Amino acid sequence: MCYNLIKGSDYMHLDMIEDNMVVVVPNYLKKEVINYINSKNELLNIKVISLDEVKRSIYFSYDEEAVLYIMENYNVKSSVARVYLENIYYTLEGNISSSKYSFLYDLRKELEKNNLLKFDKVFPLFFNRKFLVLGFSFLDKFYLNMFKHISNVKVVLNDKTTYRDLEVIEFSNIKDECEYVVRSICDLISSGIDISNIKLTGVSGDYIKELKSLSYMYNLPIKGLDNTSIYSSKIVQEFLELLDSNFNFEEVIDSIKSKFNTNNLDNSYVFKKLVDVCNKYVGFSYDKKLIMELIREDIKNISSFKEEVLNSIEVVDISSIGSFSDYVFVLGFNEGKIPSIYKDEEYFTDSELISLGCSSIIEKNKALKESLINSFYSCSNLYLSYSSRDSSGVIYSSSLIDEYGIKVVKRSIDRSKSYSSIHDKLLLSAFLDNYVKYGEVLGDLPLLNSNYSVLYKSYDNSFTGISGKKVRDYLGKLSLSYSSMDNYYRCGFRYYINNVLKLGSFEETFSIFIGKLFHYILSICFNDEFNFDEEWDNYLLKRDLRVDEEFFLIRLKKELLFIIKYLKEFNMATGFNEMLFEKKIEIEKSGKIPVVFKGFVDKIMYRNSSYGDLISIIDYKTGNTPISLFNSVYGISMQLPVYLYLVMKSNIFDNPKVVGIYLQKILNNCYLEEEKTDALKLTGYSLNNEVFIEMFDPGYENSAYIRGMKRSKNGFYAYTKLLEEDDVSALCKLVSKKIDTAISGILDGDFKINPKRIGSVNEGCSFCEYRDLCYMKEEDVVTLEEYKDLSFLRGDENA
Repeated sequence: MCYNLIKGSDYMHLDMIEDNMVVVVPNYLKKEVINYINSKNELLNIKVISLDEVKRSIYFSYDEEAVLYIMENYNVKSSVARVYLENIYYTLEGNISSSKYSFLYDLRKELEKNNLLKFDKVFPLFFNRKFLVLGFSFLDKFYLNMFKHISNVKVVLNDKTTYRDLEVIEFSNIKDECEYVVRSICDLISSGIDISNIKLTGVSGDYIKELKSLSYMYNLPIKGLDNTSIYSSKIVQEFLELLDSNFNFEEVIDSIKSKFNTNNLDNSYVFKKLVDVCNKYVGFSYDKKLIMELIREDIKNISSFKEEVLNSIEVVDISSIGSFSDYVFVLGFNEGKIPSIYKDEEYFTDSELISLGCSSIIEKNKALKESLINSFYSCSNLYLSYSSRDSSGVIYSSSLIDEYGIKVVKRSIDRSKSYSSIHDKLLLSAFLDNYVKYGEVLGDLPLLNSNYSVLYKSYDNSFTGISGKKVRDYLGKLSLSYSSMDNYYRCGFRYYINNVLKLGSFEETFSIFIGKLFHYILSICFNDEFNFDEEWDNYLLKRDLRVDEEFFLIRLKKELLFIIKYLKEFNMATGFNEMLFEKKIEIEKSGKIPVVFKGFVDKIMYRNSSYGDLISIIDYKTGNTPISLFNSVYGISMQLPVYLYLVMKSNIFDNPKVVGIYLQKILNNCYLEEEKTDALKLTGYSLNNEVFIEMFDPGYENSAYIRGMKRSKNGFYAYTKLLEEDDVSALCKLVSKKIDTAISGILDGDFKINPKRIGSVNEGCSFCEYRDLCYMKEEDVVTLEEYKDLSFLRGDENA
């Protein structure tokens, strides 16, 4: 065996690469090495591979099946299973007396027996070649031992490069630091430096938000700045919900394709990624909940679609900067961030790893710091900077500054040269704010004020419009529901931002998670094979729970058991002995593009009778939802009428007769059993037919299950919410008309800022998260008459 360890001053020794060689480099250097090989203008047989790929080729690799096997047989989460698998490698080169070691050794043998570790039979054919290891400043002893399996290896480690003086610029805040960096980049570009030769690193946290804003205002494309996941997208959430209820990849993918416009660039990208994820798990016979855990994990690691910009600034990993002759800006040179250090938090303790022939944490941290400072010395065009404060308060400079004698300097921002009139005007407005409020002349107020005229304290917030054709081309097909239509009627611009541009942020809060949990359990709790504890526990696997959430779930579990008990008692009492749960209904509507109106009805209770199919529609609610139908005339808060329309228009029933439309509040802040029972009573509208009502609620005269149904000797009290048969028909016609009007407005691009005020209540802006976008003015508000009865159904045909 020929094993050479060389230390050199150059970061790369590309001239050492020969034909018929295997070159091992860090991932970020692969492209550079391949470009060098291609530049030789001759056909060379060279394999370029990463260190991790060598490890998996020499020892073993594994896939999701091994992870699933450990999860199922050892009852652990996927993250723990992966920790086991990665630490099994340490059992191949050393041996220690430890229960943890013995466990992993036995697990390795078990996985081998079940053919779950993959052994590369081709890679050993390369062992007779020369191996050249380049681009590393430090290799863990584990890897050095690994290379002993190869007969001819040359490892070139980068030693200290030529020392040079370094300086770091201190700023009082991140905003100034980022502006200075962006202006410096503009100076470089103006001097003829190619934008693709400029790199950024240390970009995280507050820096991302600030640089996003500045990159737009300065028209500087920055690659790698935004790595948001596709997980929160509507198409992914729909995919996961469908897969939860129907674990059939092919059917779910077909359903997604039919619901979303996959010709849309973003949707097409997400759709292809979902297909790739599904293909990984086709044919696996493991527990559905375990596969779902891995699918969620995979999706969270998929970045959103970003249109490739060829010439752009690139955000790079700090470990790679020594390889660049480019201009590198290192931001956030603060303690706790640079350098990032190893901690004794691994599966094996530091002392155990040393006994297994690996490097200690002290060795690795020392090498990490030396590697970082050497890369600074190697990079001839380096800009270091840090801030004294971030959004959380005071932060401290990196300890490397004192340790290596890096000079700290302060620089002011020179705004005498402009690269962004947008940013300059925003700064001017900020300075004017300070002058108007406090009478202080700060910063470059005189300079900016003499060069720009801004309409201070004035703005035009009107929506300038978008053509209907662009909207239709963008959408491809329109899917409308109660909630999206409600958005449109509350305010056209609100719909545009949320449902067309989809700028709304999706965050599954604990309350949303609980709402979904309760809905799910209540949809299956009357199945013959229902097991409450099993279904409850399985559903909780979808969320990493905090300690306080686990505490609340103890009480919530009891609440749900009480609700199920109450519903079972109602099922015994009611004459409506047939039920449908989570019934999905879709109605195709006409439009300039394909349109479907859809909804999920939580619960339909019915009975077949000589009068027809008597039905009651129930929607579960975990929050406070108004029950009044009065705003339906304006297309607002018409959830129950929409469900009524969907059921009546569907082909579920041959001869439907609606007895009632109700909400049932399933999360109530009550403690006494009597209060809980009362809170669970149905609230809504019942058909004015006592025969039908009694079939549904035999105790209706005492409001046994329907709230507010008490009678006097003259009939029902005036406050009782009743519908006539003609009202039911009128409500369905109203919903159909509102759907058609909404479709027409949406497809024609009618998205004006027009929040609706009904009486004294601004319904359009209620719970709207887009106020910072629309800057609604009083003249934008559309004031509507407030109805306090159903006269709009019974008299005004044009309502």
